[in-house]
Order: sequence, then structure tokens, then C-alpha cells
Amino acid sequence: MQKGKFGFKLWVYPVLAMAFFVLDQFFLGALAVGFAIAAEKNEWVSHQVLQVLIFGTFAGIANMVIDGIAWLFALGSAIPMMVVAGGIVCGILYAAVFVFLVVFYILGFTRVVKGKDAKLPIACTIANHAFGLVAARPQPPVQPQAPQYQVPPYQAPQQPQNPQYPQQ
Repeated sequence: MQKGKFGFKLWVYPVLAMAFFVLDQFFLGALAVGFAIAAEKNEWVSHQVLQVLIFGTFAGIANMVIDGIAWLFALGSAIPMMVVAGGIVCGILYAAVFVFLVVFYILGFTRVVKGKDAKLPIACTIANHAFGLVAARPQPPVQPQAPQYQVPPYQAPQQPQNPQYPQQ
């Protein structure tokens, strides 16, 4: 793998951004992504860090939804069992999002270190659209159409003309 303008191998930038997102440091991760895009100006690096940013954004949105669920459970603070149940449910959801995030970042990390595409779910497709790397969908084959027969326009029947009595 080649080195960038600052002497780091190019895979360091997406790995650093992944580390920030796993540690729930969204702002630092976004700064790392911005720095990698602006400083290196390398399409592969930009593609990888954009995937990391998109995937981290989706994880952040999932955590905000879980925060909203926790807030709804906190409304029932008059019922202590409601708060306990909410804490358990939200703890399980937070853990599930964290495990999902870490597993896919580790898979992405191993791919990026090898110089391949990170292929983070959903984020890869969005990043490909952003970079115009979307393959055209195969079109169904065109079936030959049966020949079209044209019907002559309707003509009113003409009355035979009698040569002895011409019409005026």
C-alpha cells in the first residue's frame, strides 16, 4: 500500500476514523474524515472514509432512537418497574448497536488494511452513488414485436354516377 502526502499509509485514515466512531467520538471521527478527504485528495481514501462516516452516522441515529425510547420509559417514573424495564431494554439495544458497529468496523478494518474496499453495509452503496461507481442495472432484453398492420382510414361509400343525369 502506498504512502500519502504526510508519510502515513493510506489505510491509516479510515482506520483512525473507525476508531473514533467505535469510541463514540462522532466529532473527532468527522474531523478525521474531513482531514483525509481534504489533505490526501486520493479517491480510494475518500471513498473509504466516506463509508466510515455514513456508517457511523447511521449508528449515531440508532443511538438517538434508543435515547428516545429511554426517555419514553422515564416518563413512567412513578412506576419503578417501568424505569427498570426501560433500562434493561435500552441497555440491550445499546449493546446490540455497539456489537453491530464493532463487528462491521473490524471487518472493514481488515479489508482496508489489505487495500480493499471496506464494504460497510448500506454505506458502501451510498458512497458508490456519491462517487458515481454505480453499475448500470441490466435491462430486460427487448422482445421483437409482431408486425403492425395499418388499417386504411374509413371512406364513405360513393354513389355511382349516372352519365345521363349528372349531379349539379
